[in-house]
Amino acid sequence: MSASVFEHPFLGTLLGDDEVAAHFTAASDLAAMLRFEAALAEAEAEAGVIPQAAAADIADAARTLLLAPADLAAAVARDGVVVPDFVRRLRTAVGEPHAAFVHRGSTSQDVIDTSLFTRLKAASEILLARLDALVVGFDQLAAASGDLVLAGHTRMQRARPITLAHKIAGWQDPLVRHQARFPAVAADLFRVQLGGAVGNRAELGEAADAVAAGVAVRLGLATAARATHAERDAIAAYGHWCTLIAGTLGKFGADIALMAQNEVGEVTIAGAVAPPPCRRRTTRSAPRSW
Repeated sequence: MSASVFEHPFLGTLLGDDEVAAHFTAASDLAAMLRFEAALAEAEAEAGVIPQAAAADIADAARTLLLAPADLAAAVARDGVVVPDFVRRLRTAVGEPHAAFVHRGSTSQDVIDTSLFTRLKAASEILLARLDALVVGFDQLAAASGDLVLAGHTRMQRARPITLAHKIAGWQDPLVRHQARFPAVAADLFRVQLGGAVGNRAELGEAADAVAAGVAVRLGLATAARATHAERDAIAAYGHWCTLIAGTLGKFGADIALMAQNEVGEVTIAGAVAPPPCRRRTTRSAPRSW
């Protein structure tokens, strides 16, 4: 038996995010995989690779098939990957005479990667909306209270005075840079993954690029000239982008925690346990500079 703090009934709320996590459940993964298979069949029919009737049956089955993640566990333990049993179940749902057209010209990593990319894109929209709201909130705070004078610090010691606007800029400007970085990160990552067994789309013949473009349009992804099964730099770059955001927000959180100390009292954190009453000091020692 294994345990995870992320799944703890009350500690998990300190580390989790239900809105983002919804895109990374096993059920959401399978749903995205089914959307890929429906998009693939429709794009192949549009390009003349499979019959229109086959695409209709596959798309209908993909939209109505109910898959319990636990039902796939035994097959994954046997095959090492979920796609073979996933495709088998989809073919059974489609039935004859069109079951053989399911997954035509695709391979396991096409399904798995495209599912991941579509879900990362959806999660990114949540993160970007939050970044937008935070940047706007910092603008509003700076406009309302930016001229407030605070004690500056060097090596955790009091130094020359600064304004709240100066401190806010240190929280906000990195977030704006992260926003500016995102389009390049997204352009490399949020692309359809369709390559077939060896990544060159050979099974789809001359219709390969048209099929890939059709899948991309249906899933809201960009097109790609070929599959990038063995090239993971775009995923690493996305992880780095997330790390930059986490670091910036960590700095913001640490600053707020320091400013909220009883002996500092520059901010009050709403919603936290109220501190014991105390008299605020009215005199301060002279700031030091280094």
